[in-house]
Order: sequence, then structure tokens, then C-alpha cells
Amino acid sequence: MGADRRDRRATIVVEADRIADSCGYAVPVMELAEERDLLARLAQRQSPEELAAYRGEKNAASMDGLPALSGGGAWPPDGPE
Repeated sequence: MGADRRDRRATIVVEADRIADSCGYAVPVMELAEERDLLARLAQRQSPEELAAYRGEKNAASMDGLPALSGGGAWPPDGPE
């Protein structure tokens, strides 16, 4: 992947007061077959300006309508990585 990581989606930082999990008895065991390269290929086909415009339009809110990425999706993003 190298140092140019324009294909990253987002880093989410949370502060949790309580975390719980289940026993996992019914959780299937899965294995990673391979990483998908679709996002990396998209990032290679677009300029940083095109990526920022796309992310500013498509990633400003989450699927449930909550505020998401800020800064228009510029790379590198503002704040800690």
C-alpha cells in the first residue's frame, strides 16, 4: 500500500464508558481471504482534488444521517491519524 494512503476511509475515535461483548458461541469463524482493492484503485484514478470533491459530497453524513467526515475529505485529514 505504501505511504500514499488516499484510499483510507476514516478513522473513528471514541470515548467509551462501558464495553460489553457476548460469549461468542453462535458467532461463525471466518477467515480473511484477501483485501479488496476497489477503494485503492479508485484513489489511483482520481486526483486529490477529485477525491476531496467526491468525499465532500458523499461522506459528509453517515448512512443514518449523522455528521461524518469534515474538511471535504482532504488528504491528509486534519487532526491525528
